[in-house]
Amino acid sequence: RRWFDALAHETQSLFVPVDNNVFAGARRYRVSPLFSRYDVRDIYASADLHRDAAMAITIWSRRRDFDPRDVDVYWYRYERGFIEMDGRPVSG
Repeated sequence: RRWFDALAHETQSLFVPVDNNVFAGARRYRVSPLFSRYDVRDIYASADLHRDAAMAITIWSRRRDFDPRDVDVYWYRYERGFIEMDGRPVSG
């Protein structure tokens, strides 16, 4: 993790893919007005919006002392129904 922490936020954001599930998590947690203003399809269609969305997630995560890659994976897994909100696997 040290190598990742040493990277600038702009570079860290390159490791944060924004898909439908991550978008839903970012919207739920009100990471940035960007997630309320645009549909996920708009973010996919624009390299600038995608970069801005990934940067917003990175900055939001870092302000809470989270690794943005972990937040990305958590939102993905939660929205897909693989884990509970507390991170426990969904029993099934």
